[in-house]
Amino acid sequence: MEHFDLKVDEKKVIARLKGGLGNQLFIYAAAKALATHIGAELSLDVTSGFKYDYTYKRVPLLKAYNVKFRYASAWESMIGPIGRVRRTLRRASARLVAPERRSYIEEGSENQLNDSLFQQASKNIYLDGYWQREEYFHDIAPVLLKELGSLRELKSEDQEVSQKIDAFDSIGVHVRTYAEIPHPADRRLAARAGFISEAVAALRVRFPSAQIFVFSDDIDWVRRECSLPEFYAVTHNHRLGNDGAAADMWLLSRCRHFVLSNSTFGWWAAWLAKKGCGNGLARQPCEQIVI
Repeated sequence: MEHFDLKVDEKKVIARLKGGLGNQLFIYAAAKALATHIGAELSLDVTSGFKYDYTYKRVPLLKAYNVKFRYASAWESMIGPIGRVRRTLRRASARLVAPERRSYIEEGSENQLNDSLFQQASKNIYLDGYWQREEYFHDIAPVLLKELGSLRELKSEDQEVSQKIDAFDSIGVHVRTYAEIPHPADRRLAARAGFISEAVAALRVRFPSAQIFVFSDDIDWVRRECSLPEFYAVTHNHRLGNDGAAADMWLLSRCRHFVLSNSTFGWWAAWLAKKGCGNGLARQPCEQIVI
């Protein structure tokens, strides 16, 4: 990751980073695509989107990758009392002009595709949203694969797990139980044990020699609720902003077949694998999970 200065007279795209690793990657990918399209420098606001994240305690995680951007200044990030007033005014004024002339761009409701995103005429653009659509960054996929396909460094234990995954025809199972949700009924919606068990069984029929690697925030829940053959457990805690999230995603992406809880974390692991050697994908129906 490089930190470089930006001349005042240059175009710039500033993106508000927030959420867990999967969401941060969507935000970065869309912002990079826009900056590339209009010939602007890319800056990331790594402050305002995390300032009030008291529940998840998430932090910026892109430092694990070989990505290039400039850190947005405090003024550009619109933090503090004056900054919040400026943000309110910029959001309000943006709604008074045509979409292609807005300098503060918010994501539409229900994750609808913003067709005007790449038609911007403004010199300085601030992006505020999650931008969870592959259409935003499809054109720069090769660049993203180069940046996100490897990590700056891996711990020895991660390298050992990688060797185990590479040695087998592997099924990567990502189970997010949303353990931070206080009500057990909500957690059952987040990760259906029946779906997980049936999906793994279906892949095992197609790939009988495949070994199972389970990535989860609650391995005990998986052992208790899911009917799975013997598996290798890869525990993680990226929902609390753990720096190991990038390594977990990289390891999951090295698997050849997938059973995924519907989360942006699993989506990116499968996307990275699909561009490489992934052969099969089983995804949990949206109506059966908590997003």
